[in-house]
Amino acid sequence: MATRRRRSSRRSAQSSNRAATVFLLIVLIGVIIWFAAVGDIGKFIAERIIAPLSNRTPPVTGTSPGATQTNDPALASPDVTDDASAAVRVSGSVEMEGFSVYCVQWGAFSAQENAELAASGCRSRGAAAYIYKDGDLYRVLGDAFLVRDEATAARDVYTAFYKMEAFVYDMAIPAVSLKVVATQPQIDAMQRAFGIWAETVESLRGLITSYETRRITADTLALRLEEYARDLTDAGDALSSVAGDTSDSPVLSGILSLLSKTGQTLSTMCQELKTESEVAILTDLKYNYVGMLTEFRQYSDKAVLT
Repeated sequence: MATRRRRSSRRSAQSSNRAATVFLLIVLIGVIIWFAAVGDIGKFIAERIIAPLSNRTPPVTGTSPGATQTNDPALASPDVTDDASAAVRVSGSVEMEGFSVYCVQWGAFSAQENAELAASGCRSRGAAAYIYKDGDLYRVLGDAFLVRDEATAARDVYTAFYKMEAFVYDMAIPAVSLKVVATQPQIDAMQRAFGIWAETVESLRGLITSYETRRITADTLALRLEEYARDLTDAGDALSSVAGDTSDSPVLSGILSLLSKTGQTLSTMCQELKTESEVAILTDLKYNYVGMLTEFRQYSDKAVLT
C-alpha cells in the first residue's frame, strides 16, 4: 500500500512538471510572436527600455551612431556655403604716390571779387580761368602740366598770345597712404579707385596736348574721353558695391564723389564736342583739367589728415 502511494505521488509530480513546461513554452512562443509583430528586438530594447533609463534619445534609423542631429538647415544642408571668409576684416593700406603739378597762373588775389574780375577778363580773351582757393589766396589758373618745362613753355606762349602776364605756380599733390581695417575686396576696390584716378590724370594731360597740336581729331578725342569716363565710373561703382555706408568715412565718400564728378564732366564734354568750336573745346579741357587736379589736392589734404 505504501509503495503504491509513493508511485502515485511521483506520477503526480511528473504530470505537474510537464504541465509547467508546456505552459512556459506557450508563453515563450507568444512573447516571440509579439516581439516579431512590434519590430526589431534591438530597436525595441533601445527605444523602450534603455533610452528611458538613460534619458537619451537613440539615433534615428539610417543615421550612423556618431552623427549629430540638428534642426538648423544651414548646418544640415550640404549645399550651404560659408561666405564668412569674404567678410573678414584685415589691416591693410591704400597707397598713391605724390606728385607735382605746374600750373599757368594769371594772378593770385586776397579778395575773391578781384579774382573773379581777373578770370572774367581772361575768358573774354579765350583763355581758361579756374579760380582755386588756396588758403587765403584766390588763384586764377589757366592750365596745368605734370612737367615743369612744359608749363614754362606754355606760360611764354600764353603771355604772347593773350597779351597777359602769366606765372608758373607749383602745386604739390601729397602722397596718399591710408591705413585701413576693412575686407580685402574693399581694400582692393579702394586701391583700384586711386589707381584709375592717377592714370586718368596722366593720360588726360597727354590727350589735351595731342588735340591742341592737332595730332588727333575731335572724333578720337571724344572716344578717349568716353573711355576715361567709363573707367572712372566703373571704378566708382566697384567701390560703392563693397563699401557699404560711407556717411561716416570722408575718405571713402570723398574719392567716390571725385570719381563720379570727373566721370560726369568728361561724359558731358563728349556731347559738347559735337557743337563747340576747337578753341572752346580746348578752353573747356584745360579748365576742367585744372579743376580735377585742384579738387583732388583739397581732398588729399583732408585724407592725409584723417
